[in-house]
Amino acid sequence: MSKISVYDNEFKEISKLLEESYYNLEEAKKSVESSLDSLDFDSDAYNNYQERLYELSKIETKYAKSNDDLVKYLEEMTDELLMSQDFDGYLKIAKSKLDTHYDEAYKLGEKLSSYRKKLALKLEKELTQSLHELDLEKAVFKIEFEALKPQMVLGEDGLDSVEFMISLNEGEPLKALAKVASGGEKARFMFALKSLYATNSDLSLLVFDEIDIGISGKTATKMANVMKRHAKTMQILVITHLPQVAAKADYHYAIYKELVDKRMQTQINILNFEERTLAIASMLSDDEITPFAIEQAKKLLS
Repeated sequence: MSKISVYDNEFKEISKLLEESYYNLEEAKKSVESSLDSLDFDSDAYNNYQERLYELSKIETKYAKSNDDLVKYLEEMTDELLMSQDFDGYLKIAKSKLDTHYDEAYKLGEKLSSYRKKLALKLEKELTQSLHELDLEKAVFKIEFEALKPQMVLGEDGLDSVEFMISLNEGEPLKALAKVASGGEKARFMFALKSLYATNSDLSLLVFDEIDIGISGKTATKMANVMKRHAKTMQILVITHLPQVAAKADYHYAIYKELVDKRMQTQINILNFEERTLAIASMLSDDEITPFAIEQAKKLLS
């Protein structure tokens, strides 16, 4: 490359690059050689490690246990030996371990409780706003915490007993959600809760399987509008029998059953505008699709 550099400046540049690379490689080679020279191999230590590995392999074969299982087995045998030789001492050690683990668990329970209570304030505010959007303008939602009794008790879920409380109408006291909400109100609550969870968790997909049962009229339209808003940031799949909800979708699939080769099969088809109009009109009709229902369907789709 150096010889032909007289013919073209580009060759001259390439020659410089190759020369620099050569010296860099020489430097790297010297560094590696220096590192290798500084290594110290202890044959006695190596042979000792090999013997220990061999002995360990024999023990694993003898007891048919892995290395980790052997450690646990040793602890179990040590405990049994201590129990037979000094039972009171064994109990004392076990009690000490129990107290240590309990104290650690209880401190974690206190942290969990504190964290829950902070999140509860945020959830109360956001969920109440969502319920107002869903035609429950007077709804008030609260989360009540009650410490497990007696004090210093650890439950499977921490130190707290948690109850969702709600007032659905102005002037009504807060009561347990499970006892006072109707089907439609519970549906709206679950929709609001799942929507908040999906938003805060950055989910990419949300599936609602007839979550709008017990809802109709303007409430259905409000729920459909919220679904439409969420569909801007995530994929929403909705199984519904409400025309207001179906009309808001970007894509509309019809699911039906038909007899194929003497067997009933489920089919799914994406609908064009005319098919979609008829599908929504059928939701608005009884047995027969009327011209009025078709006009209403077109109005909803527009």
